[in-house]
Amino acid sequence: MEIKTFYLLFYNLFMFLGWLCYFLIFLSNYLQTNKINKIYNYSHFYLEIVQYGSILEIIHSILKLTPSPIFSTFIQIFSRVGIVYFLQNFKYSRSIGYILLSFAWSITEIIRYPYYLLNILKKEYKKDDLIPYWLTWCRYSFFIVLYPLGVAGEIITVYFSKKNLKKIKFFGVKVDNLVYLIYIIYVPGILFLYSYMLKQRKKNLFMKKEKKE
Repeated sequence: MEIKTFYLLFYNLFMFLGWLCYFLIFLSNYLQTNKINKIYNYSHFYLEIVQYGSILEIIHSILKLTPSPIFSTFIQIFSRVGIVYFLQNFKYSRSIGYILLSFAWSITEIIRYPYYLLNILKKEYKKDDLIPYWLTWCRYSFFIVLYPLGVAGEIITVYFSKKNLKKIKFFGVKVDNLVYLIYIIYVPGILFLYSYMLKQRKKNLFMKKEKKE
């Protein structure tokens, strides 16, 4: 097994366990209290580890360690890292948006990383039946609901951050105006990512099935 393969296996396993750990801690606190700040305080450490850890995926894409498109990978991770930074530093950002994005991000990644891990093993050992169909279906179907849910959570988080952002200036320009401009540009990126995933769904669920038949 090559070092690259071993590294990617370790990375995907670590990220899967990290997201699973975060989701279980988040969920247990969510079921016990409706105080969002309390839920965040008990679980944010794990969210920061896995979400900042995902920055490596941009490097993976640039170095061609993975086939993920650089543009879409950068947009998705850049937006998420920005949201985590807001949650860390702006107390007003911790709203219902945090709850929505936590569910959407966690479920997505708990499915995505095992799928990637098994896909690496499939290529390494040349076993086409290594990935169960139900996991492939979940990988390319859950996003239809989870992606808009996550985006809604991100937008709500940015909206509630405006009280903090108005107090900050960058080269004389209010940061809140810059952030809003970034998110206006982000909208086409959202549509691009969503359409890309729909194409991937068709390719992996239907076209492959037709080939087998």
